Amino acid sequence: MRCRLRDVFSGLRFVYVLGLLVYLYHAADAGRRIMFEIVSDRLIPANAIADERLRRLLEYWVALRGSRILPSWSEALLSELGEHLDRLHVLAYEGPGRFRFLRHGGGVTNPDVRDMTGLTTQDYRDKRFGGLVTRHYQECSDRRVPIYRHVVARLSGEPYEFYRLILPLSDDGLRVNILLASPGRITVPPSLPLPGEARGSSGS
Repeated sequence: MRCRLRDVFSGLRFVYVLGLLVYLYHAADAGRRIMFEIVSDRLIPANAIADERLRRLLEYWVALRGSRILPSWSEALLSELGEHLDRLHVLAYEGPGRFRFLRHGGGVTNPDVRDMTGLTTQDYRDKRFGGLVTRHYQECSDRRVPIYRHVVARLSGEPYEFYRLILPLSDDGLRVNILLASPGRITVPPSLPLPGEARGSSGS
């Protein structure tokens, strides 16, 4: 009996060690696949926007604002933003550090490769990326002015570079409660699909 028990415990120990090794391998592999690393994150004056589409989006915001501090969200019409819709996020500001996607642009990539509609920036699985966008959105909400940033990063060792324009809107003309955000691609890793493409190919 003692011999048999010893064999059983030896077998259990082997299974445990094997399971641990498999877990560590997959954890490391997942980390390699989704690791987002910031190389530089630079604030650029909004009047220096080089991307023509983003410049037109800013011009729309300026016209909507008029002589007010902030434009009214109730006056913004998505139907007037046709060329931007595929690359436009609409977010609700729910409090410090908490931004919920009311709409996630279907043509926008992210390290999680998923549609964030209905989720918050805290729900990104890649916490470095989530932290970056949360800081950008908070900066816009606090300053109540358009924020234009140039981000140079690496995703799983591949170059990942983009601009992001964030525009504040309000219901009362003073407090920011809605953000429009639109990125301009420079370099996107070829291995990073759009959220819709990932759903179509893998069902995720």
